Amino acid sequence: MKTNINFKLISEEINQILSGLYGLYISDGRPTKKGGLRFLDVKSNKTFGFEKARETDTGNLLVLSAPYYFPLENTEIKEKLETELRKSKNSGLIFEIWIRASRDKGKEDRNFVEVKYHIPTEELLSDDKLFEYAEKHKISDSKKIIRQILREYVEPFAKQEMDHLIEIIRNLKK
Repeated sequence: MKTNINFKLISEEINQILSGLYGLYISDGRPTKKGGLRFLDVKSNKTFGFEKARETDTGNLLVLSAPYYFPLENTEIKEKLETELRKSKNSGLIFEIWIRASRDKGKEDRNFVEVKYHIPTEELLSDDKLFEYAEKHKISDSKKIIRQILREYVEPFAKQEMDHLIEIIRNLKK
């Protein structure tokens, strides 16, 4: 079924929501880092980030990143990381777990893990859900309805998964 949802515009809206969530981490006493929505987790002394949301043919992806200070050949650590990530209550929405080199010039030797979660955009923003939300909250502005539905879904979801990722990285030992 072809959808009328513009996933690129939804990604932009998700990025704004993540900016607000990022502000909560900063106000919680975590220093910022240059380059996007990155912050330092003081307890682990590692930088975590909300990467830009991405669109796919069927929806959107929420992307979280964290440092990965282990040799890529160490499959035991990779398996442990993936096992821990899949313990989340939202693990069924994991689209991909990817370990990549840093994109920063001069830091290509550093690796990061990116966890991409599928956001069920078509389901969240179906006509039925939009009409139901409009009626329940007495809102007629469709843009406002979409923003609020996304905020109510993305903000707690992203916070829960980021907190889970932080805890995993803090406890991951060589």
